[in-house]
Amino acid sequence: MVRYPARCTRKGSSAASGVYKRQKAWDAWFGLGLAHAQDRLGQMLWLRRLARGTSAEVTGRDALPVDRIMRTIGIGHHADAEAKNLTAENSKALFAYVAGINARFARLDASTIRALQVASSSALEEPPWSPADNIAELTLLSWSMGQAREGWLVLQDLV
Repeated sequence: MVRYPARCTRKGSSAASGVYKRQKAWDAWFGLGLAHAQDRLGQMLWLRRLARGTSAEVTGRDALPVDRIMRTIGIGHHADAEAKNLTAENSKALFAYVAGINARFARLDASTIRALQVASSSALEEPPWSPADNIAELTLLSWSMGQAREGWLVLQDLV
């Protein structure tokens, strides 16, 4: 998939990844998506489930209240709509990033995916990553880490 070499560097086992020495933006975005999936796929899968209100599929009935709240808020629904209206430039970058995530995802076996699904007692099929998944995940993160104290208090009351 990568048309030009992109080099991914890591400083130690717990350091964040960096992608550089690329010739085309697509390759850098692909490399970044691949590196993020290598480093944080479990977290990404969990955040996607949380944002879309499907965490109970993995963790059980105790997560249903949170799933109901997340579905009521509609982060996943709004992310799906927003992904359809991306500018051409943003769409290219996001699709390259997603292609990198899915390239990593395609290399995993069922036991690895099950381990990434936290406490699941059965292996669930994880759909390929989509641009809307990134939008949903980032919306959830920005909402939950917002600077406004009132927003944080509302979130705490809901969850």
